[in-house]
Amino acid sequence: MINETEIKLYLGDADINSFIDMCYEHYPMLIKSNSFQRDEYYDTLGMQLQSSDFVVRIRLKNNIKMVALKSPRIYLSEFVHKRIELEFQVNDGDDSINKQIEEQNLIPIAIIEKRRTTLKGDNFVIEVDEVPFLGNFVEIESSDVDVVNKICSVLCINELKKVKENYGELLDIKLVELGLPLRPYLEATFFKEKEYYK
Repeated sequence: MINETEIKLYLGDADINSFIDMCYEHYPMLIKSNSFQRDEYYDTLGMQLQSSDFVVRIRLKNNIKMVALKSPRIYLSEFVHKRIELEFQVNDGDDSINKQIEEQNLIPIAIIEKRRTTLKGDNFVIEVDEVPFLGNFVEIESSDVDVVNKICSVLCINELKKVKENYGELLDIKLVELGLPLRPYLEATFFKEKEYYK
């Protein structure tokens, strides 16, 4: 979506499959897809982009490379925000994006993996994420804030913990608690999580 309006909620110990089944009970026409995503975030060494809430990300999604540029968030309520998001696919072997990133003195500052189930409706998307070190979340996106609020009501999830921060910001907090490296060496992968807890 070029204009992304979304809310993020923490699912906690809720079973992901049961939650997805509940979504289908209310919205039987949803189109489901699963993906494994590995996101690399770029910034200056002084974290100037993060301080302005601007995002430069390269995502590997099921072996497809996507580049995203996200504007700062504008909050429509305490937890619902919108932002401009430009995303495009990069062809295999095309290293022009990496060259442009290097020319802007941007370096990789975080790697974050997730397993995502995407449920697409007519004018909204429900995404259920499993994120290393953080757990399970649901994001509801639409171009219309009223649609986002209605889905939260229909799914009876307004009582779930609403999350204002993005995954990188949540990991900044969690990895401090765990004594693990932060940006520019933040690495939240399923392998790292498994190694930490074994």
